[in-house]
Amino acid sequence: SEILSNKYLYLHPLYRQHQLYQHRFGIDLPCSTMGDAVELVADQLQAVVNQMIIDMIRSGYLQIDETPVRYLDPTHPQGSAMGYLWAYRSGTGEVVFDWSTSREHGNLDTFFDSKANRELLSQLELIQSDGYEAYDAYIERQLRLKNVIKRIACMAHIRRKFEQALGQHPELAGWFLRKIGQLYRIEEDLRENKAPPDERYRQRQRQSQRIMNVIEKAINHLLTNSNKILSSSNLGQALKYALGQWSAMRVYLDHGQVEIDNNQLEN
Repeated sequence: SEILSNKYLYLHPLYRQHQLYQHRFGIDLPCSTMGDAVELVADQLQAVVNQMIIDMIRSGYLQIDETPVRYLDPTHPQGSAMGYLWAYRSGTGEVVFDWSTSREHGNLDTFFDSKANRELLSQLELIQSDGYEAYDAYIERQLRLKNVIKRIACMAHIRRKFEQALGQHPELAGWFLRKIGQLYRIEEDLRENKAPPDERYRQRQRQSQRIMNVIEKAINHLLTNSNKILSSSNLGQALKYALGQWSAMRVYLDHGQVEIDNNQLEN
């Protein structure tokens, strides 16, 4: 338990623990021995993780994001390579991480299909993610299997693009950020008042939908009528990204149990 706590809670790798036991207590506990113990416990806990994944799918709503992480690889010419830590969070708060050495689309199939049968996957209704095409590709594959899943976009990713455009177009990018800020203030009020899903739905329909419509009109107008915004500029990229995500972003208006973004995962 101490080895596991040191490794996963306090982020002390096994070689440092080996040094600690040797220098402090005069105990030579090889990394290979500790590694075998960690692997054994991980195998035993896999049943718990599998049940967590099943419960998460049954919740019907998952937030997903993938983060690049450089890892040691003695077979790589530079001694390290880039891998990806995929994070899955259910609407009820459970989180499961899945490690992969690639960002391939098939990682989603591998994660879900290895833990759930087709009947269980039919209970998954909503996936929230950024614009990485792997998520839409997975949804299309599930649709061919008669599993209907909707994707919700992430407003934090949309907002980030406009933040990057502030330096070149402070007025226009600032306007979009202020409008997005209005959406977030509505969400903050709902969260502070502990509003249930039905109330969140009503307030989003009454307040947020109007703001979303205004932002969408502005995006379309600038992309079709402005010659001053280069498509390769940060603002041009922000507008194109937002437009591509907007139909998926509007989904949050119709589901009071979902969030406006994936910030719970990023935090």
